[in-house]
Amino acid sequence: MTQRNRILSEPDVLIVGGGIVGSAIFRECARNGLSAQLVESRDFGWDVSAGSTEMAHGGFRYLMALADWPLVFESLTERELLSVNAPHLVRHLNFYMPVYKGDGTTFDFCIPRVPCMPITVGGYFGAGMWMMQAGMILYKVFAALGLIMKGFPPNKDKIGYKKFKKAQMLKIAPQLNPDKLVGGFRFTDCKIEDVERLVIENILSAERYARDTGIAAEAANHAVAEKFETATDGRVTKVGIRDALTGEVFSCRPKIVVNSTGVLIDRTLEKAGIGEGRELIRKVSGSHIVSPRFLKSPDLTEAYAFWIDKKILFLISKGGDRLLIGTTERDVEVGDGINHNRNFKADIDEITAKTKSRFPEYSRDPEKDIYYTRVRPLLRQPGKTDPKAVSRRDLIQWSGKSPNTVSVSGKLGPARHLAEVATKGILAKLKPGAKYATTHKDRYPGGEIEGCMDDCSARLRAAWPDIDPVTLENVARRYGARHAGVLELAKEPRDLDKIVPQPDSQPLCALLFSFKTEHCATLSDAMARTGTHKLFGQGLDGAVKAADYLGEKLGWDAARIKSEIDGYKNFIAERCDTV
Repeated sequence: MTQRNRILSEPDVLIVGGGIVGSAIFRECARNGLSAQLVESRDFGWDVSAGSTEMAHGGFRYLMALADWPLVFESLTERELLSVNAPHLVRHLNFYMPVYKGDGTTFDFCIPRVPCMPITVGGYFGAGMWMMQAGMILYKVFAALGLIMKGFPPNKDKIGYKKFKKAQMLKIAPQLNPDKLVGGFRFTDCKIEDVERLVIENILSAERYARDTGIAAEAANHAVAEKFETATDGRVTKVGIRDALTGEVFSCRPKIVVNSTGVLIDRTLEKAGIGEGRELIRKVSGSHIVSPRFLKSPDLTEAYAFWIDKKILFLISKGGDRLLIGTTERDVEVGDGINHNRNFKADIDEITAKTKSRFPEYSRDPEKDIYYTRVRPLLRQPGKTDPKAVSRRDLIQWSGKSPNTVSVSGKLGPARHLAEVATKGILAKLKPGAKYATTHKDRYPGGEIEGCMDDCSARLRAAWPDIDPVTLENVARRYGARHAGVLELAKEPRDLDKIVPQPDSQPLCALLFSFKTEHCATLSDAMARTGTHKLFGQGLDGAVKAADYLGEKLGWDAARIKSEIDGYKNFIAERCDTV
């Protein structure tokens, strides 16, 4: 029996759903001495987490549009903690926010939960600038204060802002539309290099805690929770789990069940026979374009944010030669399959029009663009008809029909804090009075590097002088302190061949490393671990090479190799579409 399909028979906690939230709860449970079983029906972090903007942002929009200051404070605090504890995966990114006159911006800039009159400030010269600056000041103060309260010194160089006049803004970004441009700002937010890797490191961290304390913690992907048995009081007593790849069936008798299935939370409750009779989750799609980089600035790390119709339009650099452009918000329905709505031409047209309004030179490239949409699980709030007005707060809802079931959903950046709050509730039920062991100062497995990432890269170049520096940098940025495990698998030149030709591609040996240490069961899993599926061409041009390589290393026959290639093609087809 492989590590992948070990299922605990009687864990303290069964977590159904292995995205960023489920994996974070898995980590928190293990840290607090609870035996935990994590199951995911596909691969870890495969859908909503993988399709996110990969921004661990502080929620500037929530500050200005929703007036939810506590949420912004929490988001900024967790953003900074991520940058400290996962420095290989998280980096501060300069955002430029040009301000335009007459964009109709309405700021609900008021005390939370106190009725106030929205103030329209975008209709006359200069008003948008001073209101935006007020938001920038609060953003900076909250970020610094959050770190101080957690016991860390604030990084003043990373949390400040700078104000620019119109001429200065046009010098920075000469392709901007000058019409009605007032000025702009530069501020920082954090970008996660690869959310799927953060999910994996949550799992690896949990397994390390388990080894250190002697408790049991198992994670299984391609494991479907499909049969729930309940007692007369609604308590879930038994869950049948089927391995989707082997057909094996397991029985799990948990004390607590965590439903972290994202947009399928309500569906999961119904399947278990403990539905609430009302929907907890509102399903809102966010569409994106991954485009060849058209900005002429030499700074390949910058990003842009525009405030249009109480929503942020962003352009974020990806790998230097690509831009991620988005996003939209539209109510959708989701079935049992992938959270991918094929009918999103209107969303892509909306993104295109907004981008052209700010960068007139922009045009879509049907040959190179990637279009995709993901469905976000938001709180369902009666009376809120506009998706933009829906709260971005977390869901922690203990079932009214099942006393041992809790549904949990939330955002990417504050996922650790959400998991901490949820796990405190679980611990209180299972071990009343037990002291909580927090993770806010715990480094992720790859984050345990000495010094900064530049120091890490320098040590790699010294230790492996014969390996291409670009390859070393790519490995360092994805694996951090675990880099040696990857590079030690490079026994011959072929092991260091790039999976695909792009400069930011990982070496072939990284695929093997993922199979050996990171719960990979398929070629698609390994390609996701290495981020190959997010490069132009979605890694299709490297799929055959990757499958042949893994076939040789892992003893796959010709039929298995073909099956893995076909599976990967299907994997990509589920994620991206043409318009």
